[in-house]
Amino acid sequence: MPCLGRRSSPGATPSTQWLSKQRIEATEAISDELGVAAGAPILHFKRLRYIDGRPVSLDDSYINYQQIEGPEAIGVSL
Repeated sequence: MPCLGRRSSPGATPSTQWLSKQRIEATEAISDELGVAAGAPILHFKRLRYIDGRPVSLDDSYINYQQIEGPEAIGVSL
């Protein structure tokens, strides 16, 4: 998580809590952004990121299903 490291003090400890990892169907708005058909399978990941145990970022990611084997294939980082 280099982007978090720049804002934290030396020796800070980043961590991630996954809130959800799921396969969903792309809405019109998301399909336009990802270049897939509306209703196509995509992955939705939601995670809370911490530095030294303090929450600093809530991330929602939508990923083309064809790019990743499935939600279970993702560990801590995309």
